[in-house]
Amino acid sequence: MAGFLRAQRSALRRRVRRTMLGNCVLLVLDNQKAKYRLARGDIQTDSGMAHAGRDVAASLAYIDMVHREYLTEAAIDRFHGRVAEIGPGDNCGVGLLMLADGAKHVDLVDRFYSDRDPAQHAAIYRALIARERGLNHLAGCDREGAFRGIARHYGEAASAEHFFIENRGYDFIVSRAVLEHVSDPILSLQRMRAALNPGGVMIHVVDLRDHGMFTACGFDELKFLEVPSAIYPQMTAAMGRPNRVPLSAFRAACPDATIKVTHLVGSTQLDRPMAWEELPQELRNDAVERVKARKKRFTSKLRSERDEDLAVTGFVLIDRAM
Repeated sequence: MAGFLRAQRSALRRRVRRTMLGNCVLLVLDNQKAKYRLARGDIQTDSGMAHAGRDVAASLAYIDMVHREYLTEAAIDRFHGRVAEIGPGDNCGVGLLMLADGAKHVDLVDRFYSDRDPAQHAAIYRALIARERGLNHLAGCDREGAFRGIARHYGEAASAEHFFIENRGYDFIVSRAVLEHVSDPILSLQRMRAALNPGGVMIHVVDLRDHGMFTACGFDELKFLEVPSAIYPQMTAAMGRPNRVPLSAFRAACPDATIKVTHLVGSTQLDRPMAWEELPQELRNDAVERVKARKKRFTSKLRSERDEDLAVTGFVLIDRAM
């Protein structure tokens, strides 16, 4: 009987989410529940579960991909010194590869605690440590609290906005698909930059899409930009859902940064990150036209953004401290 009722509730929820109003109401209710959980100190979430459903080989391939992406985009051979990774989610694997590179210390910083299967992750860690000669000193370790050189930080004090007030002296600060979820990414960037050593590097991969808020219900990928500004935070703030901070704000916060496009409106993922000017003209035109066709429905603040900036739905930001 309980299973039948759950199935009925799920079916009803799917029907309600097919309308703009219904979806917004449910997202507000979900966010309110999350707000109550946070007030109780419950920071557990099913977001950030990058390794759920992967076998060990697939998890190692994912870890390698993220690590390689950071190195490639920053044009570096390896990590060194002190490193902070923002929002690593359910696994320390990328941090372990940074140690294998030669990093002395890695801080893994997360506002939330992603659900995980400890046995699954123990198997991933054992395989990674056995593969990497630079991790020989960790042989026999298979849980995150046992890795010398890695420190895990959770909760509000570990949010990107707060952590770097007191934690400084980093050679690298990195994130992947995280800054679009933090409450104030611009303040976070300012504090991260101040926390870098001279010559230090920030590497941030940012995904400006709606992360399924509306697209999972069959809506257009730009639909979430239509939600009134007064309502949108009530749907997102406690859940860590996309913050809708546009590309222009990131550019203004880091005027000397290199920004390369990874995704465009139209669900176009590029073969490699490129500067806007390097993109094929037909891709740029198509993305801009899609924005123009919907822009009149956007909030007034977003309507003031350049079409070209709204056409970018993913980018890599590389910034170096002088």
